[in-house]
Formats: sequence, C-alpha cells, structure tokens
Amino acid sequence: MKTIGITGGVGAGKSTVLAYLEEKYNAFVIQADEVGHIVMAPGQECYQPVIDLFGKDVIKNDKTIDRKRVSDVVFEQPDFLSRLNEIIHPAVKRYILKSLEKQKEDKTEKLCMAQI
Repeated sequence: MKTIGITGGVGAGKSTVLAYLEEKYNAFVIQADEVGHIVMAPGQECYQPVIDLFGKDVIKNDKTIDRKRVSDVVFEQPDFLSRLNEIIHPAVKRYILKSLEKQKEDKTEKLCMAQI
C-alpha cells in the first residue's frame, strides 16, 4: 500500500487533486478537515472535551457542536485555539492512522491519500 500526504495552503487545490486521484485511481482518501468534524460529533472522542473547554453554549439543539460559535470564541480569545488544537489534532492523527491501518489490513492494493 502506498500512502501519500498532501499539504498546502487554503485554495492550493488539495481537494481537487484528491478528488481526481480518488476518481481516476480509486484511491482511498482521508481529509483531515472532515476527520476533525467526525471526532467532534456526539459520542466521539473530542465531543465532551470541546464542550468542557467552551461550555454548554456551544451545543446546538441537535446536540452537535456549533463550530461557528467555537470559531467566534477562538478568534476573540486566541489562547483557546491552542487548547482546541491540543484536543483535536491528536484525535485526528489517531483516526487517520487507524483508517490507514484498516486499509492496510484489507490487503487491497490501493493508493492511500491523506490531506493534512
């Protein structure tokens, strides 16, 4: 299994490249931004720690975390960004590594792409 990580700034074309490789080569694609949303979902690893950090005001009616409200706090109080990153980034890394390991165990020769 070949694994490639793609990085770059906003608007660099990472998602476009990944979509092409997924379609053309049936690559297994993981996008860190999407994983960040997954690990913050109710019942997932980061859900309660994020609520503990930002308070219950960030919980929407459907019990999901209001990412807009979280971003408002982060931009007003930058020290919260590093604390949020300490919660989210390790969980995203674990999720990606676990997903790649699962693909490896699958024993199908797929190109694995991760946008990080």
